[in-house]
Amino acid sequence: MIIRSSRSYGFDRLKMLIYGPPGVGKTSLAKTTGGKTLVVSAESGLLPLADSDIDIIDITVDDEGKQLDAIGKRLKIDQLLNMLKAGIDYEWLIIDSVTEFAQIVFEAIKSGDSKFKDPKNNLILWGQYGEVMRSLVKFFRDMPNINVVLTALAKPEKDEMNRRIMCIDLQGKIADHLPGLVDFVAFYYLFEGEDGEKHRYLATQPTTSYTAKSRSDKLDEFEEPNLAEIARKIRG
Repeated sequence: MIIRSSRSYGFDRLKMLIYGPPGVGKTSLAKTTGGKTLVVSAESGLLPLADSDIDIIDITVDDEGKQLDAIGKRLKIDQLLNMLKAGIDYEWLIIDSVTEFAQIVFEAIKSGDSKFKDPKNNLILWGQYGEVMRSLVKFFRDMPNINVVLTALAKPEKDEMNRRIMCIDLQGKIADHLPGLVDFVAFYYLFEGEDGEKHRYLATQPTTSYTAKSRSDKLDEFEEPNLAEIARKIRG
């Protein structure tokens, strides 16, 4: 049994969730890691990476590039997990996005995938969906010796005081549980400054308008969307 110091514990393998509206630049974050990166895409939205040389796995198509149905996508997720269990030589793993992964899982269960039991029962369906998603997120989170970034879409909702808040776009209770499963949660947003220029920031502290969190005191409230720089600051 190995006894370790708590100093900087876990910061050698960052586990982050970054969510934001469509088109804000979540996929493009893969270009800011500064290290060997694998992007697993469930969105078929890899055009922002076309000018880069980054390894990708697209789980929406087979090895010949043909579109997969819901069960085919679920089977490819199983293949992905087996590959990751065997170990991969990367510094960063980016899952783009958890929202689409969840949709694949839900559609596979709903379509009668033989891996799941009695999908016609709504209570069983939602129970299986939540269980599978929690297990999937924990699998990615617990991968050793690699930085893992989960991206997700954001959607506007109203809180109990009728205030507009940006939430993680996931079906079921997993949307509420997800922030507690990772060390860092950032809301990615874009705004237009007085100069007419568009600016992008990662918000790392919670407000009444969005959820965010950081288990490190080394990040500013608003960070530039640069994963390598964020990792450098966290590690000190």
